[in-house]
Amino acid sequence: MPVFKVGSPVFLTNTALRKSVGIGTVLRVIPSEGDSSDPALYDVDFASGLRRLHASELRAALFIVKTDPFSILYCGEKERLRTAHLNALDIYVTGVTTMAEAVGVIAHSEFDLVKRNVDVAKQYLEETRERLNTHIFTHGC
Repeated sequence: MPVFKVGSPVFLTNTALRKSVGIGTVLRVIPSEGDSSDPALYDVDFASGLRRLHASELRAALFIVKTDPFSILYCGEKERLRTAHLNALDIYVTGVTTMAEAVGVIAHSEFDLVKRNVDVAKQYLEETRERLNTHIFTHGC
């Protein structure tokens, strides 16, 4: 049974690499075949690129999210950036899924258009994630 779901924010358990790689987002869960004791594989999108990792190499990136504007921990800007990041992730995952389904089915020129759209969506996702991470780091929320 998979530990993480698509869209889960994660980081590497290897502390030496954690800072350089940062927080990533699970894009795809690849269940184990046969033996359920064998962990699932995860395609995780980090700012440095896509990586396929075992569950044992990942930890959940937990965020305290307060939606009460009267709470001391509530940060409206963080909420706005988080929503933008989740929307960008949604667009990117949809594009990657569409591209994967289109392989060998549509004309090469149409596929190139889909790929360019996915590349733009990935760039937007990386930008929104960087803005969110920068805000969290500088604001401490």
